[in-house]
Amino acid sequence: MTKKNTDYRTKGQAVFLAALMVLSMVAVPMAFAGGAAAAADDVSSVDVDDVKAGASADAQEVTFDIEFENDVEDSDTIEFDLSAAVDAGAVPFAADASTDNDNITVSSVDIDEDNVSAEIDYNGEDGENSAEVTLTLTHDLSDVDPALGVPVDFSNDDNSITGSTTFDVVGVDIGQTRAYQGQFITTDQADGDEEIELIRDFDDDNDFIDVTNADDGFAFFATDDLETSETYSFVNASGDEIDNIQITANRFSADWNDDSVDNQGETTTSVELDANRGTYDVHVTAEGLDNDDLDDIFGGNSEAFQTEDGILLESVNDGDFDADFDDIDAGDYEFEFDMTDTVADASSTITVEDGEDADVEFVEDTVDVAQGDIAEIDVTVEGGQETATLIIGEFDEDGYQAIIEIDDIDESEFTIEFNTYLAGTDGEGDIVSSEDAEVTLVNEDQTEQNDIDGILDVDDYDMYLNSGLFQDDYTIGDDDDVEDFIDDADEVGALFVNDRNVGGMNLWTASADNAGDIEDADDIADAIDAGSLTETDTIAFGDALVHQIELDGIGGFIAATEEEDLDEALLSLIQDEEVVDIVVEQTDETRQANRQAKTLNTSTLEASDLEVVYEGGELFVIFPELPTDEDNWDRERTPADGDEFTVDLEVTDQRILEVGDSQDTPFNTIDTDDEDALMIGSEFGVADRDAEFDVEDIDGDDYVTVEAEEDQEVTGTSNIAPGSEFNVRLNGEGDARFVKTVNDVVVQPDGTFSATFDFSDESVDDEFRAQIRQGSFDERPSADGLVVDADVEETETEEETETPEETEEPTETEEPETEEPETEEPETEAPADDDGDDETGDDTPGFGVIVALVALIGAAMLAVRRQN
Repeated sequence: MTKKNTDYRTKGQAVFLAALMVLSMVAVPMAFAGGAAAAADDVSSVDVDDVKAGASADAQEVTFDIEFENDVEDSDTIEFDLSAAVDAGAVPFAADASTDNDNITVSSVDIDEDNVSAEIDYNGEDGENSAEVTLTLTHDLSDVDPALGVPVDFSNDDNSITGSTTFDVVGVDIGQTRAYQGQFITTDQADGDEEIELIRDFDDDNDFIDVTNADDGFAFFATDDLETSETYSFVNASGDEIDNIQITANRFSADWNDDSVDNQGETTTSVELDANRGTYDVHVTAEGLDNDDLDDIFGGNSEAFQTEDGILLESVNDGDFDADFDDIDAGDYEFEFDMTDTVADASSTITVEDGEDADVEFVEDTVDVAQGDIAEIDVTVEGGQETATLIIGEFDEDGYQAIIEIDDIDESEFTIEFNTYLAGTDGEGDIVSSEDAEVTLVNEDQTEQNDIDGILDVDDYDMYLNSGLFQDDYTIGDDDDVEDFIDDADEVGALFVNDRNVGGMNLWTASADNAGDIEDADDIADAIDAGSLTETDTIAFGDALVHQIELDGIGGFIAATEEEDLDEALLSLIQDEEVVDIVVEQTDETRQANRQAKTLNTSTLEASDLEVVYEGGELFVIFPELPTDEDNWDRERTPADGDEFTVDLEVTDQRILEVGDSQDTPFNTIDTDDEDALMIGSEFGVADRDAEFDVEDIDGDDYVTVEAEEDQEVTGTSNIAPGSEFNVRLNGEGDARFVKTVNDVVVQPDGTFSATFDFSDESVDDEFRAQIRQGSFDERPSADGLVVDADVEETETEEETETPEETEEPTETEEPETEEPETEEPETEAPADDDGDDETGDDTPGFGVIVALVALIGAAMLAVRRQN
């Protein structure tokens, strides 16, 4: 396909008509003259569009089928004689041409004032020798009136093919519902050359507007000066109405979506066009921008054509029209948008600013990934760059190479995800992906990418990054082009594929509610910090069981299922692909005699039964509640209190294990008894949900004890998961008529709980019943309670230490030391034991006095020794 634009400064009265003539010449019946054989055997199926009278710019598309002799390399030139159109003032100034067959091309289109010639070439190679040729001419028809049957002659270069045809310059027929102000209104229903009158409100006011003579039954009027929202009629010489039409105002607006745009980097924006009609044409001009500038700005749109002084946007619908200001001089530009066939126009101003050069860079020059995981390659963008290419590996050195095109980048920093498990497969899944750009592995079908044995080897692979799309400048499969790209790369980095790390399994527990809030690794870290997720070897029924498995290199394996949710992906690997299993089996020590071990049936699990998190080389498989339905266990034998189980994660995929004969594609399993299977396991027990209150032995009976004071703590322990919540209720018994409840009591990481009550209004010896409500316990935990005497002796001991009478009472136990007369002299050292007095006084009534006396005696002895 070739394109040639020829601009003429001569203003034409019927420029677009000339273009139509040129195109239509192909469609006329052909008269063959002379004895010379035509290079083209046939020209047929010609389709020529009409054009709009009075349009400031219009484009005409002409298509025809052309056929050449088989296996004969030849060409022919068809010339269109536009002399009749030029005489009427119609001069075309631009032409495009294309064909749908690579064997046939339009090598040139030339325009002069009287002729348009198109040279059509055939290469004579085997294959199709016919093609559909499309010519598009653009014109200025602002001074051209409606006309029917405009003649055009054409011939080939040796006149072996000649012919003629006609085309119409059209307006809006009077029989239509409406015409927009500025369009011509026409009729072909007149009688010969009779006079036709234009009347407003015919048969009402009969307001005469204008008169014209018909030409062989064809008549027209301009509507530029007619009033809108009024009805006009064509009336013949006999006074009869031919038909009528309403003139409508054409509402139209054009606004740039951005006030400014850069001329380097992010250079694209759009203009929003809006009108009260369906499809329309818009002619665009701007002071300070020439025709080539406007073509650079709007030429990326398939329906944009150069005109003599601007650009024609053809067949526009309401919405955004793209524009690219790359390399346009900085400045303020007012764009004029003219609806070509009406009086409607609009203007909008945009500022072009000097932008920075576009570029792409690696965030980190080196990227590490475990074999089989997804490598995350972070890239930054400067200057609004929207395209780039990344090559991973050099085939001669690594035996592998991926060529990745990156398009529609919409973030200043984005991540390319490269699946090292799928790399080397052909169409098996998303080897590359990104959330913030469109990425394509363009050599997915090439041997450099899909002809490797098994999973991508542990090795280091060079990475090359450059702006622009690979296929814009290079050819896929051309080794020299690939080397040129590598040599010219702006950025060079390395991808290190490392050995997979396989560790152990730790078990954690959490309440079902708290486990339900875990969705990612951050949630797990937060739960551990809060103490609501704790390590354990025993799970209470109804609590969550969390498997923490130290295993990297399976991210790509999981992603290969193409499931969006990790829980769905893991279930697919277990139930559909059968290359992973979670084996939960009762231990022999707790197995009932003569009965098989209880075993979890993972084939019945659903996505709601588990949550999966994989990040940083750790796989968390979370059962929000240990499955206990009979359907989830083989032979419907479910866990019971005291049972213990082993749990193992088994991976049997040949590709990830690099064993077996079917490593070239994902999801081929080996025998689970094979010693090559990957297994990671642990053990846990199960128990009924239980809790108990802390009690005190009073006269041989156990009681929850409180004092008749404020802030009385009722404590206890539970085997349910830390972070679990329940209510503690105290109900008075006998004459004690009270109900006290503390809601949302939380089990602590050490299994304890505490609820604080106010007993200041109650009496000593009141009895009550302590109960735990909610918490889904198998049996409601409860205990008897008693209000006991408040501990007031601590205050008394503080007063007694100041009186001599109180200090003499216990001296008999220390008789040798108390006979020294200087006991009062070192009293200033006694406060050193005050803290001890307070602590013991709180816990053991009466004992604080003894400690104080011992301290005083010790101080006296120290004074005697110092005097000696």
